[in-house]
Amino acid sequence: MWGRKKKNAGEDFTPLKDAGGDSGPAAPSVPHLAPASHGPAAPSLKELVKMRILTDMIRGFPIDDMGAIILVDKMTVRILSSAYKMSELLEENIHLVENITNKDANGSYLQRQPMPTVTACYFVTPTVESINRMIADYKDKRSPMYNKCHIFLSGRLSDALLAKVKTSNLIKYVQTFKELNLEYVLQEDNCFLLDSPQSLPLLFAPEESAAAAESKRQEQHRLANMLVTLCATLGEKPHVRSDTRAVGTGLANTLQQKLEELARPGSSFPTRHLSDAERPTLLILDRSHDPMSPLLHEYTYQAMINDLLNVQDDRYKYSYTGNNNQVITKEVLLNDTDPLYKKLKHMHIAELSTHLHAEYKQFLESNKQSAALSKGQAGDMKAMTEGIKSMPKFQEETARYSLHIHVVGELLKKFTECHLEELSMLEQAMATGDDSAQKPYKTALADLRALLGRADLPTSPEDRIRLLMQFVISQDGIKQEQRRELMELAAISPEDQVGILNLFYLGVTLLQGTAVKKKKADKKKGADQGYDVSRYVPPLKRILEEAVAGSLSPADFPYVTPPREMGKQARAPSAGGEPGRLVVFVVGGLAYSELRVMHEVAKATGRDIIVGSTAMLTPQRFLIGLKNLKQLEVAGV
Repeated sequence: MWGRKKKNAGEDFTPLKDAGGDSGPAAPSVPHLAPASHGPAAPSLKELVKMRILTDMIRGFPIDDMGAIILVDKMTVRILSSAYKMSELLEENIHLVENITNKDANGSYLQRQPMPTVTACYFVTPTVESINRMIADYKDKRSPMYNKCHIFLSGRLSDALLAKVKTSNLIKYVQTFKELNLEYVLQEDNCFLLDSPQSLPLLFAPEESAAAAESKRQEQHRLANMLVTLCATLGEKPHVRSDTRAVGTGLANTLQQKLEELARPGSSFPTRHLSDAERPTLLILDRSHDPMSPLLHEYTYQAMINDLLNVQDDRYKYSYTGNNNQVITKEVLLNDTDPLYKKLKHMHIAELSTHLHAEYKQFLESNKQSAALSKGQAGDMKAMTEGIKSMPKFQEETARYSLHIHVVGELLKKFTECHLEELSMLEQAMATGDDSAQKPYKTALADLRALLGRADLPTSPEDRIRLLMQFVISQDGIKQEQRRELMELAAISPEDQVGILNLFYLGVTLLQGTAVKKKKADKKKGADQGYDVSRYVPPLKRILEEAVAGSLSPADFPYVTPPREMGKQARAPSAGGEPGRLVVFVVGGLAYSELRVMHEVAKATGRDIIVGSTAMLTPQRFLIGLKNLKQLEVAGV
């Protein structure tokens, strides 16, 4: 079903046994590397963010016995919820979190319950909307919504908005006014997002007017300001590097300029004084460095869920039949708040089903008393007492296993119904340039024609578009008559053809024979990558491995401001010293397969790696972003 399984020589892979810790389980493709010894593990980005919110905001103002309420907006609610559970906030005497920018179906702001005796803590973005909503809460001088208030802004407030606050009735109630400088959302412990899906079409669009160029410049500055708040959290001024592509280089230069301004003597920028060799590295890549990874079918659990199921903001709704033959619908979170999901998310689906059932069976064996009680089977008094004590925990764990067994079943069903094995065998051959026998692949056009022409193999329009994009990328373009033939064979609408043509803006050659001769990257072959449908290795993995080894080419990934001791900096990691943290930021979106390889490299090398992006990319989101670029008009294409 998945193609043959290839094992790494000398390595026994037992997914569930190895699936612990924050860095996730080792996937079959990870070679064994002895972890470097770098002393105590550095705190994760999530731990650093939680500490900042706690010390700089929640414990930054007095809370009386009545407790306090936190008011957020559509951005800061995501920042706060990505770091804290409501139960953790309750422990700090925060009784309620409310979004001041929520609207009803008619576009009107939702009414909130006035609490004139309660202390309000506003954690909002410094936008016109959020500032106006705060001011509106205190507009009624006789009956304000809340008592005294403490204002914490996620970023810098403009002089104009500050003046507006000062002239409003709100100012009479303000006890604290602070710029927290926290403008990113945590996707995982060491993964952050700037929550900016619009960055892909905005930054890669052609600059056909002064207005378009100005919009792009403003977006670069906005992203750079947000990245500065990440550096503030880390308390370190990093070395900034980038690839040589225009979007990544432009953002890197803007970020370096802002870091220099903020780190001047006398500045309040929280940075530790580190030598050049100790300073972290912030490497900026743009999506055009690899347009292939977001298009491929990935068969590890997390990626497959986000590709094939209807998941919105980690929320998944599903139905099942209960004990009384009633159909029950539940909505659950599929993210790291579920410890079982966190343990399984990088496991290949081919192994997950078997091992999940085996682990559940083992769980039942180790909780025999509770399992018996749940079936109405009574034992002796001692057994019943032990079973009753552990019953809540047993039911919680049973629900988790049931959920993931259900989800895996749905994914396997999708794999079969959508004929993904046939699609993926072709995808992998095109993406790697080798067939499953590791021989050069030279029949892409004939195989694509044959697959698209099969009446017994119904494929979705989205999958056909993905295949055509993969063909164009892997074959360095397509001849005009072949493009017309394949578009017609695949029944791609003119509207969807735009997305394929817009690959041009990500550096993809569209017309075969016009590509500039490029230096071929030393690609990792897929012979030891596990299953035939999962042979492709995202290029980000090689970049990360070279970065942590200190061998990343300064010519291909130049420093904006080279370290004073360039040679020492480059040698530091391999010399066994205390290397700085590595932060990699991908402009234009991060694929789930790339998030997985970050975990693999971090676990294999023992290095502290943080990865971030403007947004997480599913194949669907990538196609939408490409379609939102301007229609391409190139003669002869």
